[in-house]
Amino acid sequence: VGINAFNNIKDAMEAVNEGGRILLAAGTYADDFTITKSLSILGPNANVDPNLSERSEEAVVTGVITLSGVNKVVINGIALTGSGKVKTTTTAQVSNITISNVYAYDIAAASTWTDASKDYNQNYVINFIQDSNTTLSNKIIVKNCKFDVKEGAIKFARASNVTISGNSFNNFERDAVRFEGGYNDGTYVISDNKFENDQLQGYNGLYFSSYSGDEKSQDIYITGNTFKNIGNASATYTGAVSAKSYQESGSIWEVNDNTFENCVNYLKIRNNATAANHEAYPWAFTAKNNKFIGVPTGAYYMCKITSSDTDSTNPPKAIFDQNIFLDADGKTVITPDAAKLVSVA
Repeated sequence: VGINAFNNIKDAMEAVNEGGRILLAAGTYADDFTITKSLSILGPNANVDPNLSERSEEAVVTGVITLSGVNKVVINGIALTGSGKVKTTTTAQVSNITISNVYAYDIAAASTWTDASKDYNQNYVINFIQDSNTTLSNKIIVKNCKFDVKEGAIKFARASNVTISGNSFNNFERDAVRFEGGYNDGTYVISDNKFENDQLQGYNGLYFSSYSGDEKSQDIYITGNTFKNIGNASATYTGAVSAKSYQESGSIWEVNDNTFENCVNYLKIRNNATAANHEAYPWAFTAKNNKFIGVPTGAYYMCKITSSDTDSTNPPKAIFDQNIFLDADGKTVITPDAAKLVSVA
């Protein structure tokens, strides 16, 4: 003990060399600790996808893992529960972070929260928040994780180049994945995830409170996902995918090969900007080869959401191509009501 075996993660982390590995045995780890150097934390289920395979006994982390000013960190094959989460400090950039094969369950609930159109509690399992556009999180990958949590699973504020792939988000009551901050930019790839509730509940599968800011474009690729039973009809921004505030620096959306089923709205993507801005910065939206099962109570797609939105500020640029619209049973092809497929080019 104290040389190559330790009583807790914090002591092991202090002893490991830059770029080294910490191997966690099965058991419970309750200590909070901060990672300030490149390293890998590997649980007994490293490289075992909790969505696909039986797992051995877990290394269960109930403390808070904080990343601060670090480049190249891997967290692979652990479980998070209780107060367990992975977060950043708000003032030091992190980059090249990969979180994979993590099973999160029974995360402690926050004491208060507000509706989905505002920033609310910080109680996300993965919570990367920076204070300014000078300390963006960069190149963050979350893949092959399973989130059985009622609270939000992932939140990014001021992040560049994000990949969220191969995860499942199950029976959530708020936003499964939320993007805040106003300075999100770069390439976002959100692919092959399952956002599924057993009954209609929650607010959003993906919620972009803001996107594309500080004169940096944000390109968003949403492909091969499943969105099922999502939304709260009393909320303004709610459904499978919602975007509230476009920060006017250009954005390309490609929403392809997804399945949408029984959501209050399917795609509610606001593209608010001045006419001059739309001329200067390209904004484009394509939805292709998607399957829509069930008529939404709200919209298949809409971009004008507030009373100030017009065809000039929110131009009808979206292109829908080769999508399939089915009834609630998923058996009969239907023609979508034009009133529910709004502002399409």
